[in-house]
Amino acid sequence: MNEEIELIAEYFNHYADKMGIDEFFEQVEKGIIVIEKEERKSLCYELWEKEQHVPIKTQQEGDTLDIDISLGIDSILEEINKHSVNHVIIHTENKNYEGLEKLKDLDKDVKIVYSSIVLKMQEPITVDEFLAMREFINSIVQSIKEQQLTPVEEILALYDMIKWYQYNLDEENSDNARNIHSFVSTGQIICVGYSVLFAQIAKELGHNAFVVAINSNNYNEENAVGHVRNAIYIDDDHYDIHGLYYLDATFDSTANDKIGEKYGQDVQEFNLFYQCFLFTKDQYQYLFANERKPVSITDIYQILPYVQDDFKDFNEEELLREPKKISLETIKRIYKNVMLKLKRNKEQLDEMMEDFDRHNQVQQEILDKNGGDLRGYRN
Repeated sequence: MNEEIELIAEYFNHYADKMGIDEFFEQVEKGIIVIEKEERKSLCYELWEKEQHVPIKTQQEGDTLDIDISLGIDSILEEINKHSVNHVIIHTENKNYEGLEKLKDLDKDVKIVYSSIVLKMQEPITVDEFLAMREFINSIVQSIKEQQLTPVEEILALYDMIKWYQYNLDEENSDNARNIHSFVSTGQIICVGYSVLFAQIAKELGHNAFVVAINSNNYNEENAVGHVRNAIYIDDDHYDIHGLYYLDATFDSTANDKIGEKYGQDVQEFNLFYQCFLFTKDQYQYLFANERKPVSITDIYQILPYVQDDFKDFNEEELLREPKKISLETIKRIYKNVMLKLKRNKEQLDEMMEDFDRHNQVQQEILDKNGGDLRGYRN
């Protein structure tokens, strides 16, 4: 696709400062702009009609040059040399790009603005910050793929890694805990950070994962506050698990040092909380008594305002069908199978299974004290 994008970009960029894309193709149609090779002209139309991408637009404003990454790194370097600017902003998605490190060699202030799952545009970050974020994500994706796990085992392995990070917020720089790149550099993470990180990596693993934004007053009944968790559509024949489930890594993380003080440092440092892992909409009343569970397709879209496009391939019946509840024993079995594939020995495994039971008993106590009611929750 990069070669095809460059074919359009090759022509469109000559006129980008003068007109929009619609006017560009209108003038091509009228013969005012001539695309010399007929096969290239046909390809331009074919890609444009399919709306597979928008051709590149290079735009200079004052001392700053904006360029879209889909032009290709080598073409971007050529384009930068054509403009007398000191600042360059590269617009990208959050994914790998071959040759991106070449941008570090430029004698200019180069920043990257990437689109994320929640925010279409982030604040500009350095090339080093972007590369560090991608290295972090790639290492997790690779480590999970290497294990040859089933779909739900992949989800648990990823969830395990993400909820291991302790809830951590600097009130003066709260955005550091919401973006993946800043979490990688600062270690700060809150509900948005957990959810965006989970959804980003889950999508790169090939899962239909979504970000769920809701108003929650589970910890404060008088004032609802914004909260973010995940939803994921699962198809796993091995465990016979199919349907839309919810996850909340924030509630399953070790949220503060008081947990360690009261229940033991091992619970704080190596938690095995899974009470908020893969619950259904009918289980909302047990976990989050002060939230309204989704009961219609409208509710789904209201609860998932960032991802309506992601749900376009699902019909209402699929989304609202109540999947089977997953027992804690099933989750324990999934966890054990993941650990076996990670080559844990019998002694380690026995200890982990004991910890699993003890940690989830601890979490039931925590959730019950904060407005939950776990009696019959997993049954």
